[in-house]
Amino acid sequence: MVARAAPRAAGLAIALLLAGPGPPPASGAPSGSSSGEEERDGATSEWNQWGGNAARTFAADVDPVRSEPRVLWRRRLIGAGAREVVSWGGVVFTVALRSGDQVLQAFSLADGTPLGSRSLGKSADPGHLAVWQGTVIVSDGSGIRGIRHRGSSFTPSWTVKDGDSTAPAVDEGVLYAARAARVWALDASSGKETRVSGVASISPPVVVRGPGDRSSLAGVTVGEKSGYQGTYAVLQTEDLPLGTGPAPATPIAPFSRDARYGTVLRLLRIPSEDPGESGWFCISSVRFKGKEANFPSCAFPDAVAKEGPGGGLCTIDGNPTARHGRVYGFGGDGDLVSIRANGAYSVIVEAAKLPRGAKPGPASRAREVACFGNWAADLDSRRVLWCLPDLSVEGPAYPVADRALVLLTKDDEILCMTDRPADGAPSAAAAGTPAPPGASAPPPTAGSFEPPPPPTGRDGLLLADGREIEGAVEILEGARIRVTPGSGAPVEAPAHEVLLALSKGKVLHRGREAGVLQRWRATLHGGAALALEDLHRRFARESLLQACRKLLEEARDWGLPDARAAELSRLVAGQTENKNAENRVRLLQPLVEEKRAALHARFLEAAAWCRDRDLPAAAACILGDADRILPGSEEVEAGAREVLPRGFPWADARDAGRRWIAWARETVSADASFLPPDHPARRWITRGPWSDTAAVIVLRTPSVIFRSRNHDPAVVGRCLRNAEWTVRALTELLGQDTIRPLRSDHDRLDVRLHACADDYRKEEVAGGGYPMVWSAGYYSPGEGVSRFFVPAEGLGDPLGRGLFQTLAHEITHHFVEQRWKGAAPRGESRAGTRGYWCVEGLARFVEDQVVEMDRRGLRFDDPTVPSIDSAAQAAEKGVLFRPARLLDATGEDFGKLSTKELLRVALRNTLQTRILSSLSLFYEQSGATVFYLVNERGRDGRLAFLAYLSTYYSGQDPGPGWKALGFCDEEDCDASVKGFLGRHR
Repeated sequence: MVARAAPRAAGLAIALLLAGPGPPPASGAPSGSSSGEEERDGATSEWNQWGGNAARTFAADVDPVRSEPRVLWRRRLIGAGAREVVSWGGVVFTVALRSGDQVLQAFSLADGTPLGSRSLGKSADPGHLAVWQGTVIVSDGSGIRGIRHRGSSFTPSWTVKDGDSTAPAVDEGVLYAARAARVWALDASSGKETRVSGVASISPPVVVRGPGDRSSLAGVTVGEKSGYQGTYAVLQTEDLPLGTGPAPATPIAPFSRDARYGTVLRLLRIPSEDPGESGWFCISSVRFKGKEANFPSCAFPDAVAKEGPGGGLCTIDGNPTARHGRVYGFGGDGDLVSIRANGAYSVIVEAAKLPRGAKPGPASRAREVACFGNWAADLDSRRVLWCLPDLSVEGPAYPVADRALVLLTKDDEILCMTDRPADGAPSAAAAGTPAPPGASAPPPTAGSFEPPPPPTGRDGLLLADGREIEGAVEILEGARIRVTPGSGAPVEAPAHEVLLALSKGKVLHRGREAGVLQRWRATLHGGAALALEDLHRRFARESLLQACRKLLEEARDWGLPDARAAELSRLVAGQTENKNAENRVRLLQPLVEEKRAALHARFLEAAAWCRDRDLPAAAACILGDADRILPGSEEVEAGAREVLPRGFPWADARDAGRRWIAWARETVSADASFLPPDHPARRWITRGPWSDTAAVIVLRTPSVIFRSRNHDPAVVGRCLRNAEWTVRALTELLGQDTIRPLRSDHDRLDVRLHACADDYRKEEVAGGGYPMVWSAGYYSPGEGVSRFFVPAEGLGDPLGRGLFQTLAHEITHHFVEQRWKGAAPRGESRAGTRGYWCVEGLARFVEDQVVEMDRRGLRFDDPTVPSIDSAAQAAEKGVLFRPARLLDATGEDFGKLSTKELLRVALRNTLQTRILSSLSLFYEQSGATVFYLVNERGRDGRLAFLAYLSTYYSGQDPGPGWKALGFCDEEDCDASVKGFLGRHR
C-alpha cells in the first residue's frame, strides 16, 4: 500500500534523525514523563478520538490533575445529548443534538471562547468523534464525514457514505473504520480510501504501537469455533502497513447464547512494559459464558490470544481504562474492580464503600491518575486525590492537556477544570515542597515564553528566587550574606535563600544544589523548546507532518507551554504528508544536526560551569539532559566522569559517568553526597551485615547519614528525599528555634536500609535482641539508629505501610529524640509515664501528611489521610478507644495491645481495606487525635499539644491528658474527639 508505506518509511528516517528520547522517568516523582508503555507522539498528548487514542486505553500522556480542581471556564452547549469530547491544537470539539440536527461545536481550551459551530443534518444520535490536524471526523449511521476547522469556522472537506456508527481509529493520518464487518483505511485529511483490511470487526478498530516501527491493527467479531455448538468472540489482527488476504483469527471467549446480529463488542488494548503482561480486553452486549455465571467482559494476554480461548471473565462494563497490564473499571453492581490480562481479578472497592460523594463513572486516565467522572485516584498509591460530589457529570472526565480536564454535564454544559493555581496563588513548590528528582523549573507562561538568561557566575549572589545580584560579598554573623553592588544600597539575604555567593571567582557560600540546577534548567530547557519550535515551523512549511509531530512532542517535554504547542499544531491544519517526505527530511538533516549540536554544546557548557563551582550533582543532571539531545555522545560520559564524587562506588565501571548521572538525578533534591571510603563515618559501623563494606554505600544529606545495602538509585533516592521532607516538616511544625543545631556528623540521624527482610532481621540490636518479626522498620532509641528494609512486591507491615511511609514514621521518632530541644537526653525510659499516645500519634500524623506533600506543599491539614479515615470508621462501629483514656495510656499499656483482628475497614479516601487490631487502632486513633489538636482547636490547641509533647519527652508526667490539652473534663474530651471523627466518616 503505497499511501501507507511511504509515511512508514519516512518515519524510520525521521525517528533516527529527529527524535531524542523523552525525559527519563523520575522515580517517586508525582509527575514526569510517560511510563513508556504508550507511544510518545502528538496523538498521545491530546484526547483525539473515542478511547483517547487508537489503542483505546482511555488515556492521554499529559500531566494529571492531582489536587481538587477549580472551574476554569463553563459554556452552555447548543443542543443536548453530547456524549464525546475530542481535542486538538488547543481546541475542544463536541457534537450535540438540536431538534434532531447534529451540531458540531468548538471551544478554546484556554478560556472556553466559542470557536464556531455547524449543523451536520438530521441524526438519531450525535455520532462518534475523532480529530486529526484540524480535520474533525464524525462517524454515524449515515457514513463518515471530515469537516475542517480553521479559526472559528467549519468547512466540509469530504464524505464517505455507507459507513457505520462505530468509532473510527486514527493513527498517523490514517483513519480505520468498520464497514460491513470489514475494516478499511482512509486518508484522514482527504477521505480517500487507501486499502481494505483483512481484519473483520464489529467493534471499533484498535491500532497498537509495537517496538520500533512495528504496529498492528486489531478488531473483534462473532464467529463459530470448530467442533463447538455456539458462538465465540473472535480476535483478528494484522500487521501494518496493511497487506492482502484474511487476517489470522483466534476465538477468545464463548458467548452464553447464540450471538450474531445486534451484538455490540468493544476491544481495548492492555498495555504493559513487560511484554508477557500485555493483552486485550473485550466488552460485549451479549454475556460471555462462565462455569458458574456469565459476564459482560473478558481479558486475555497476547499468548492466549494466539493459542486460543483463555484469560479471565470480568464484571467490568462501560468505559474502563488500562495501564501497566491491568484494566480498571466499574461493574454493573457498582464495584470498582481490576483485571490483569492473565485473568487475575480483584475488587478494589465495593460500591457501598466508595469515597464519600464518589459515584461509579466511566474511566479516563492521565499517566498514573485515573478519573471516574466526579473523582480521581492515584493508581499506584491508591490514594483518592479529589472528589466533587456536587458535580453532575455526563460521561468521563477528558484529560485534554496538562493539568486540565474537560467534562460534559447533565445540564448540557461543557466545562474545563484545572488544579493549576490561579494568578497569584502559591503553588506546592512555592510552599516549600522539595523538587522531585530531575525536576525542571516551571515553564514560563505562554504569553511571555522567554527563558531567563543563564547565570553569569560573576562576583555576587545567585538567589533561590532566580535573581542574580552582582557586587562585593560579605559573610555576616547570624547566617546572613550581604552583597554591595557597584551602585546602590547593599542587599542582605538569609544564607538559606542564597544558592551561590562568589567573590573573586571563588565560592564563599554554596546553597542547595537542586536550586542551582533548577535555575540552569529554566534557561536550558526553555532554549531547547524554542529551538525545536523553530524546527517544527521549518518542517511545517514543507508538510513534513510526521517530523512535526515528533518535534512538537519533544518540545513539550522540554516545557513548551500548551498555548504555544496549540499554535504549532494549527500550522499543519488540513495538510497531508509530503509525498517526498523521506528525501526532504534527508535534505534538511544538516539543519537539524546544526540545531542539535548547538543545543548539546550549551548543555555541556552549563555542566562545565557547575563543575567549576563544585556542583557535581547539578553538572551530572545537566549532562543527562544533554544526552536527550544527542543520545550516546562521548562528551556526556567523559563530562560525567570529570564530576564523579570521590566516594562514588562505581568509579571504575566502564559506564561510571552514566551511572553517576542516574544517581545524581535521584539524589540532588535531597542534597545527598557519597562518602568516600576513608571518611570516618564509614568506619562507625562494621559489624553484622555492614561488615561487607564493599556491599554498603553511604550517603550524607543535611540531616542524615544513610547506609544502604540496596543499590537501586530510585529506591535510595526516594528514601533520602522522604527523610529530608520529614525533617523539614517537623522543623516547620515544632519551630526552627526548638531544633538543636548540627555541629558534626554525629548529630545527623543514623539511618540504615537493608536489602531484604532476612538481612534486616539478622542485625542484632545493641544490647541484644532483634527487630520485631512484624515490623518493616523501627527506630532504636538506645542506639540512636533507624533501620529499614526493602519489602518484596506487595509486602508491607500490619499497619498497611510500605517502605516510604514507615521511613517517615520512624524518622519522626528519631528526629524528635535526637534533634528536638523538648526531648530529654536520648535513651531515658518513659515506659511508665502517661501520654505514650503522643509519641506514636505525632509519627503517624507526620507520616500521613509527608507522603502527600509532593502534591500539596508543606502543609499539615489534609483530613483525608488513612489515620483519620480508619479512626472515623472505628468510631462508627463503636470500637474506638475512649479518647480520654487513650491520652493517659503508658508505653507499658501499649506493649500489651493485641495484634489480632478487631475490625476490617474499607478506607473511603484510599482505595484499600485495612485490618485493624487493637495495636493498629492505637496508631490510627493517636494520629487522628494529633491532627485534631494541631488543625482544629486553633492556635491555643496547637500550642497546648506542643507543650504536652515537650512535657512527655522531657520525662515528666503531663498529668491527666484532657486537662493538659485544654478540655473541660473527660466527657468534653470524649465528645470533642468523637465529634471530629464523626465529621470525617
